[in-house]
Amino acid sequence: TLDLPVAHVFGVATFYTMYRRDKGGRNTIRMCTNISCMLRGGYEVMAALEQKLGIKKGEVTADGQFALVEEECIAACANAPAAVCGTHYFLDMKPEEAGEAIAFLKANPHPEGEVV
Repeated sequence: TLDLPVAHVFGVATFYTMYRRDKGGRNTIRMCTNISCMLRGGYEVMAALEQKLGIKKGEVTADGQFALVEEECIAACANAPAAVCGTHYFLDMKPEEAGEAIAFLKANPHPEGEVV
């Protein structure tokens, strides 16, 4: 349709993290691990999210409710470490708050059929 080489289309589709090539979760938690978040404990928060969800980054929970993605930057450096799900940002996160973020998302589901 666009008369572009397959390699070019694949390059674009794999560069932008919001383009999915596989099925995501109903709630996709994008945990930033860029320099600001990394220096303030982003990897520790990621580990806590993995433990609470029972999955590793890049995976989806068995019930399809949550996907966990390592994000390069979500533009919330002043409040690092940060994660985003849909339009909700979780700022200044600590590992012990991972369960609270998951509970919030369970209590505030996205409208039926919407996947973020």
